[in-house]
Amino acid sequence: MMEEDETADERTSLLKEQSNPLHQIHSQLIRPRHNQQQQQSLLRYRSSTDSTHFLRPIQSHSLSTEIILSSQSPPGFLSSSALNENDLSVEPVGLDLGSEYLSSFRRSRLITLDIFRGSILCLQTLETSFEYLSKYSGSGSPSYLYWHQHVKFPLPRIEYSIRILTMVCTPALHFLLGCSCVFSLNTRRSLGWRSFGLISRSIKLGSILLVLNQCLMIQGIIQSHGKVLLIMTPIWSLGWNLIFITITLNSIFLIQRSILNYLIASHCADPSTDRSINPPASTDQSVIQDDESILTKTSTELLDLKLREVLKRIDRVVDYMLVIASLGLPIMVGYMLPGQRTGPDQDWWIDWAQTRSFWFWFFISPTPDMSSNPRFKMISNYAPIGWLPFVIFGAFYGRLFLRKKKSRIELFLFHLKFSFYFLIVFLITRLLDVGNFSIPSLEELKNINNDQGGDPGATKDFFSEVLFLRLYGYLRKISLMVWFKEGSIQIFLFTSNFPPDLSNLSLSLLLIFCLIGTFFLIMPRLVLEFNPMIQFGRSAISFYSIQLLSFHYVLPSVLSILDWPSRTKRLNLLSILIINLFCLPIFWLICETIVILKDQKPIESVSKKRFKKK
Repeated sequence: MMEEDETADERTSLLKEQSNPLHQIHSQLIRPRHNQQQQQSLLRYRSSTDSTHFLRPIQSHSLSTEIILSSQSPPGFLSSSALNENDLSVEPVGLDLGSEYLSSFRRSRLITLDIFRGSILCLQTLETSFEYLSKYSGSGSPSYLYWHQHVKFPLPRIEYSIRILTMVCTPALHFLLGCSCVFSLNTRRSLGWRSFGLISRSIKLGSILLVLNQCLMIQGIIQSHGKVLLIMTPIWSLGWNLIFITITLNSIFLIQRSILNYLIASHCADPSTDRSINPPASTDQSVIQDDESILTKTSTELLDLKLREVLKRIDRVVDYMLVIASLGLPIMVGYMLPGQRTGPDQDWWIDWAQTRSFWFWFFISPTPDMSSNPRFKMISNYAPIGWLPFVIFGAFYGRLFLRKKKSRIELFLFHLKFSFYFLIVFLITRLLDVGNFSIPSLEELKNINNDQGGDPGATKDFFSEVLFLRLYGYLRKISLMVWFKEGSIQIFLFTSNFPPDLSNLSLSLLLIFCLIGTFFLIMPRLVLEFNPMIQFGRSAISFYSIQLLSFHYVLPSVLSILDWPSRTKRLNLLSILIINLFCLPIFWLICETIVILKDQKPIESVSKKRFKKK
């Protein structure tokens, strides 16, 4: 009671002394207590509204952190999504107790992403099996198309079909990495994690993935007798990009918090901000207290609205920056690559490669096998920076995904809109040859089937022609239905995988958004309860490691022992498909065991007490 009387007396004296010359000195003396009261009042106000709580934090946060967390998700959204328990899963693990929208959100939004990831990984097994088992069928393996390679069209139908079916696999894994990192960081920060702990954890998990990559590729190192010391799989790029995107998102969060802290401090430091209503003329203490409560509430609401508006503007700027970075990075990588080919020589780029440092090939562009003499003792298909655009756009998608509750139709239209945008970007790369590493191959469109008698391997300077003539030529080709010839369709859809160019980025994201949107639209309850896909999605890294070990080590060893291939013993396409389908139930049992073991982890283990603010 004494403390309440003291607070009331202070407020009364503040109102009475507004016109007093000593008011500024007096406000300086009581400012610390005033700041605390203002922040506590704002916290109570935000707690009373329905649109704030993404998760009631286990640990207390600063006011700015609470505002950022509560503004990034609608009420009742599963706050435990994407805890990222060592396998990049987006499946909740039980921290959603008390959530209002448990069934609807859990079934229609989060599990759909796990099923999508599981479907992508099943397609990945098809690519892996053809890559390592095709030599036992007497046919070539699927073509890995690098930026410097010369490809002669038309490609074999089986090879091109496998390429089209599986081209979305690795981009989708990187896209979902960025999406799940957004979910994971928001959830763990709500549980009391600090930025230092989040970055440390990402470095630990990323290092585990890098070591796992080397363990899976140890056979190639041994078979090359040490000539190759570093062979990369998608896990290599995922490990690096997990660290990159975590640091980026944490930096964005710290910038947001700094801006909000500055606004809150400036608001609390200015006494005039709490005087938007004229002070009461009455000297009755009860009347003064009632009017003061209205005054404080009004000021609190104004501050809350101001902070929300500022946060929306910051989020809008961050979204634009993420989109520009994801689209501009492939173009920048293209300009950093060595010079253009002057002939059909497969090894033309080796001399040019000497003009780039080791770190360029390590982080930015792939260095494939070069005439049995790999550059810098490494074969790099998955340079991290080359695949970073998919992760950045996945983070942008995750930020949009959290903000607003959508119905099933709205989610479908949301993904359809992005699919349309990327279709436009892909067509622009085809018409204007912008962000396109496959220009020499597209030049063969003029010489398809040697109609004009040109040299299919020759390249020309595409930018030396007038833009009008180029557009006229493409429109003429389209009008003559040239694209519908087999070779022309293959050339039209050809994109460079290593590193992905802008056309590859746009085409892959077009397919990703079409698939996810279709899943959200037609996903029935029966499919949502389909356990294998969910388990594959929840144990993504484990599933990838198991299928790689099976098709890279175990099955080739068994076929070699059985003396395959021979004149009478050869695998065909159907045989490889049957082997692939036969292995999936075995993978399911293993992944289900891994998920059960992972779910034994107690809920309290995700709360980092050592990162509490002291």
